[in-house]
Amino acid sequence: MESMKSLKNNKPIRLSLLFIIVILGIATIYFLVFREKSQQYVYTWGQVSTEASWDAKSDACSIAFKGKLWLFGGNRTDPDPPDNRLDIVGFLNQRIYDIWFTDDGVEWAQSSRELPEGFGCQILKYDDKLWSFGNGVWTSEDGENWRNITDSLPIDSYSVTVFQDKFWLLGGVDADIFKNEIWSSDDGSAWERVAEQAPWPARIAHAYSTTEFDGKLWVIGGMIDDPEDAGRIISTNDAWYTTDGKNWTEVESNESWPGASSHRVFTYDRYMWIFGGRRNDPGGRMVNELWRSLDGINWELMEVKNDDWYPRYDYAFAVYDDHIWVIGGHEHRSEEPKLGDAWQAELPI
Repeated sequence: MESMKSLKNNKPIRLSLLFIIVILGIATIYFLVFREKSQQYVYTWGQVSTEASWDAKSDACSIAFKGKLWLFGGNRTDPDPPDNRLDIVGFLNQRIYDIWFTDDGVEWAQSSRELPEGFGCQILKYDDKLWSFGNGVWTSEDGENWRNITDSLPIDSYSVTVFQDKFWLLGGVDADIFKNEIWSSDDGSAWERVAEQAPWPARIAHAYSTTEFDGKLWVIGGMIDDPEDAGRIISTNDAWYTTDGKNWTEVESNESWPGASSHRVFTYDRYMWIFGGRRNDPGGRMVNELWRSLDGINWELMEVKNDDWYPRYDYAFAVYDDHIWVIGGHEHRSEEPKLGDAWQAELPI
């Protein structure tokens, strides 16, 4: 009893105990917040397959559809290329029309069907169907049997997406001239020009840089004419959005993301994401960075634990089972530039 009275009457001891309790509380809260933040921001790449059943290829396309991950077409290397058909790294691009699917990225099954000639590798999921956009438009209800919608589109090298139950073509090339036209279609066959010149700069290398996010249609990055050096093209970091396809607003500041072309913009969970792309560095350095944003203005670079694979281009990309997938592509460092591997990383959500 005396010791209790002594403690009550000893003000310095009581204050010391209170101080210790407060410090422990702050440390606990900091630990929980830091641990949650670190778990939230860090992601890890894993190589799912080193040599898949399909031929090493570039320029293929991939998408999640009806519980499976699909891989369509692409270019493989011909061992005996004619001199006049060499690709940019000195090998022949031989177009193939195979169809593969998997549950886990390890075991792949090949369809007995082949893709139709003219199949394009901008591929979307809409109305419980797959839609392929290239020189024309094709659609499929099962991923294996494809029906032609049209053999022509009003512009080349565009970006295509779905917004407000319509297909949209944005930017591209016409007679080697960069364009910022906008076209829309209800069915993929009949197209209406919504804008002859959008307010954003005409661009290319933005095929996968459009997405619907927060009730808006977004265009982010790509390759544009350098406004300060005529004849030079650069990767940009500008970001624009619209609620109707006609009237566009530029994001006031997008400086947190350095910009790229040939990158991937997509929406998943409550975030908009940017993956990979080509920078303005000498030689056009490819990166394998992952960024995310809650508003399209402020971007966070995700911390990666391991990125052992060398950044590549012309790869197939998909979001499947809460993971991002990078499949095949080109790699300059290898004697055989086309790759036959698959990598995945769980999205930090």
